[in-house]
Amino acid sequence: MSCVPLLLGMFYGGFHLALWNDAFLPRAESMLWRVSAVELLAMPVAIVMLCVIATAITLTNDSRKRRKQEKRDKEAAVKKEKRKGIPAIDRTRTPLNSPATTCS
Repeated sequence: MSCVPLLLGMFYGGFHLALWNDAFLPRAESMLWRVSAVELLAMPVAIVMLCVIATAITLTNDSRKRRKQEKRDKEAAVKKEKRKGIPAIDRTRTPLNSPATTCS
C-alpha cells in the first residue's frame, strides 16, 4: 500500500486547518469547516493505524495456525509409526545439538 495518497490527504487536511480562524460569516459554516478539517487530517492517520493493527492480527493468526498444523503433523507421524511398530523418532534433535560422539 502506497503512503502517497495518505500523505496527500493529510496535507489537504492540514491546509484546511490552516484556515481554522478564517472569517466565516455564519457560525454554522465555521463549525462545519473546523469539523471537516479535523476529519480530513484524522482519517489518513486512522487508516494507517487500522492497517497496522490488521497486519499484526493476521501475522499472529498465521503463526498460531502454523504451530497447530505442525503439532498435528507431528502427532500424526507418531501415530503412524506406532501402527507400524517403529519407535518414535525425536525430530527435534539435530546433529548440532545431539550429544557429542567420541572416536577411539
